[in-house]
Amino acid sequence: MGYRIAIIRSGEQQRFTDIQTLAEFQSIILGQGQDWPDTDILRSQGFIVVSGKGDKMIDMLLKGRFDAFPRGLHEPWDEVKGQDDIQVESSLLIKYSSPIYFFVNKNNEQLAQRIEKGLILAIEDGSFDALFNSHSATADILDKAKLDTRKIFEIDNPSLSARSRKLLDNKALWLCH
Repeated sequence: MGYRIAIIRSGEQQRFTDIQTLAEFQSIILGQGQDWPDTDILRSQGFIVVSGKGDKMIDMLLKGRFDAFPRGLHEPWDEVKGQDDIQVESSLLIKYSSPIYFFVNKNNEQLAQRIEKGLILAIEDGSFDALFNSHSATADILDKAKLDTRKIFEIDNPSLSARSRKLLDNKALWLCH
């Protein structure tokens, strides 16, 4: 989720293609859901963020309340389908660490250990990546995103706990590009 690709109004791509620095990017007004953690992360890193109800964000973009609607790596393409007035921005990416966790009852240590062990084994034997690359939600995401052609602006996620920050060193846990 920490790889953010924006939805923009159609016809405004050049404005984003011209962005070269983080400061230039931070001058663009972004839109995010009012209760999404991304809102606080982006604001803490100097971005101007207008927040609203998640289901109203596209309407707000079209009405000019903000200029770009950053979405998770797998989200924007379905959201622009069939709409001529919006498009997926093609040149920029905001990147920050945003881990996803499984939570279990704190009294069920055995289940927590089994899940962790299973995930570690899946990463080590390649089956985790195989699932990521074949699952219907993520199968063609990397091809669509064209990460190697985008300017990547890596920012900090100040909401990470110390324990989560330690995980940043384990490259096997992260999509690296």
